[in-house]
Amino acid sequence: MDSDFVVLVVWIGAAAVLTLACVAFQGCPNWSRLRDLPHDEAGSSHALGYALGFPIFGMFLLLFVETTLLLIGKVGTMYAAHAAARSAVVWSSAHPESIREEKIRDAACYAMAPFANGNSLYANQLPPRPDKEADLYEAYSLYAANSILSRGYIAAKARIAHELTTCQITLLPSPGRSAVILANVRFEAPLYSRIIGVVLGRRESGRSFYTRRITSSATMPEDRGRSADGGVGIDYHSN
Repeated sequence: MDSDFVVLVVWIGAAAVLTLACVAFQGCPNWSRLRDLPHDEAGSSHALGYALGFPIFGMFLLLFVETTLLLIGKVGTMYAAHAAARSAVVWSSAHPESIREEKIRDAACYAMAPFANGNSLYANQLPPRPDKEADLYEAYSLYAANSILSRGYIAAKARIAHELTTCQITLLPSPGRSAVILANVRFEAPLYSRIIGVVLGRRESGRSFYTRRITSSATMPEDRGRSADGGVGIDYHSN
């Protein structure tokens, strides 16, 4: 079964349980009577059910929040996959060839950064990427005149996006037409709750947090030059 479909099913189930629980709590006793419990234990046994039910309610609440964030991350991977495909159209004919993969991967990672976790506790467990972190903060500063996000928060998002995002480009032949570029993006989304992480995620060695894999793909026709080397016939150096 598709991993993303499982997350959607769990999210719907958690939402249904929370809705039913909220409806059930509408008939709860008058909370103002709780102050009388130390003096009169009559009826305190009715509160036992609520005391036992609250941990379960909290568990489903955490599950709902985590799966909601995973669904938001799914939107991010879809956006990142389209960004990678667009970048592949542009850079697939660039020279030197070594720059192509870097540009395509950067497009996917920067597109994923707004959806990535900005928790420094997670980011500090990953290798630093000072150049990518500085580039993202500079781009954010240019478009956010009244910046309210700290440099450390932006850096954490950039580091998590670049370290936990992978991108693969495949060229699919299409007889009679331009070839099709298939971009596959995979993001290991960090989970906030350790309890939910044990159920839904997995933990890499050397990390204290759990992650859940989210994948998306996008296709786009390849519009590139028809010369022998695939270039456009212009002598230039990409940088």
